[in-house]
Amino acid sequence: FVRAGYPALLVGAALAIGGLVLLPALTRQAPLPAFRQTDMLIQWEGAPGTSGAAMNRVIEQASRELEGIQGVRNVGSHVGRAITGDTVVGINGGELWISLDPAADYNATVAAVREVQSDQEGALAVYTDGAARAEDPLALQLRAGELLLRLGRAPEAQTLLEEAVRLNPRAPEAHIGLALSHIAQADDLRALRFEWARSALQTALQLDPNSAAAYSAQGDLMMAYDRAREAADSFLKALDVRASQSDDTAIRVRLADAYAASGQWEPALQEYQRVAVANPDDLGLQMSLANAYHQAGRQPQALQEYQRIAQIAPDYPFAYIKQGELLDETGTALQPDPFQLFRTEVLPCTP
Repeated sequence: FVRAGYPALLVGAALAIGGLVLLPALTRQAPLPAFRQTDMLIQWEGAPGTSGAAMNRVIEQASRELEGIQGVRNVGSHVGRAITGDTVVGINGGELWISLDPAADYNATVAAVREVQSDQEGALAVYTDGAARAEDPLALQLRAGELLLRLGRAPEAQTLLEEAVRLNPRAPEAHIGLALSHIAQADDLRALRFEWARSALQTALQLDPNSAAAYSAQGDLMMAYDRAREAADSFLKALDVRASQSDDTAIRVRLADAYAASGQWEPALQEYQRVAVANPDDLGLQMSLANAYHQAGRQPQALQEYQRIAQIAPDYPFAYIKQGELLDETGTALQPDPFQLFRTEVLPCTP
């Protein structure tokens, strides 16, 4: 029995060894192609009890963000269960259907979609994998560095962006990204970080004297080091040199913050009002305006703005929280009726 099985063991061992020898050759090329699906489905689910209005607002915001991604061809969506749907879905559920342009950069587009979906780790994996494979990885390195900064992983972002600068010393955007990684670590080696960031931005501006991104990052640097007036000057310069006039919201919000930080409330309020009017659906910007009124000591206007936000979004809790804080702070006896927002007015019928 033993003798009869011995040749079989040898053959098995030989096959195993042969398999190990062949394995590197087999793994050099995947047996199946990597399919690139251009139609994607994102499923959203809010917490139980989330209202239809809140879900609609979230889905609409996500749709706008997705439509703004270069490489996304069109976006469709729905909230809740379709009338003839075959699945049970609550009002707190929604879906987004996304169609990608086949000619677009697939890795970058999918990663940007993942960011909107808040799958940031997945987006980061797509960026880094794509950068490792791409002939020109700069764009993907910059996106990965930006995402790492948002994830609070500034040292990793710095390492990645230093490599981007080494490979692309003439690319101003690489120097800007590196400067932002230093700004994110301003609490560590504070004096050195300031000089490193400023040097990187000076290089970027030498390469492109009309870089709005460089001046904006310069403003961020000054804000991180409590130099708000200099920050405001940099943000104003960024507005002066930017190539497109279409969307300057991000710069104007930071300009308003710089004015507020330096106690210049009139220009601060003007900028907050400008961005709030231009973005009526952005509750964060509406709250920024209300908070600015509050900080400027204009309590009546602040209360009016908080109440207006509560009317726009009745299920937005922060509007009520800030109203309560303001009323408690001022000792005002008049308190808004929280049920007023949910009452309906019965009008007489006209024959």
